[in-house]
Amino acid sequence: MEEKYVSVKPTTTIITLFERIVEMEGGVEGFDRQAIFNRVLLYTKDLTDNQLIAAAKKVISVEERNDLPTSLKVRTNCELLDDVVERFKDVFKISRVKSPFLMRVTLTAYYNYLVEGNKNVEKVEAEEVKLGDLRADEVSRLVRLNKYLNLLIHTDSVSIEKIKKIDGILKED
Repeated sequence: MEEKYVSVKPTTTIITLFERIVEMEGGVEGFDRQAIFNRVLLYTKDLTDNQLIAAAKKVISVEERNDLPTSLKVRTNCELLDDVVERFKDVFKISRVKSPFLMRVTLTAYYNYLVEGNKNVEKVEAEEVKLGDLRADEVSRLVRLNKYLNLLIHTDSVSIEKIKKIDGILKED
């Protein structure tokens, strides 16, 4: 698997989006920026033109901060990145896709997906639905975990090892 690096000067928006995604995914160990960005690219490559345009227009409210790193570099699958870059060129009618724009729009699209998913989960939790012996909050956690695992499967060997650890923990319960 050939890899490429996406390098940007981090903005408050980009760092905040990474942090919010980690928080929404439950803050599971191993959900580093590289793994997150790979999942984000996998999710983004199948979005419709309108979804990408909406993500580009979306303004995420963030608080100014002074603790930004001087640079941000994530390794990703070359083929996957090239696919997403080509989608961006087609959708936004541009000849060159700048890394900060790519990262902000893809992170925003994925973050919106997680927010919408949590709204649906909250509706289920509010009804206290039971599935077998599981409460709604347990079911919703399992559903979210399943989504993340499906995205992780398509990333890298390190992520696959993390999945095996998580699977082992789930089997112990």
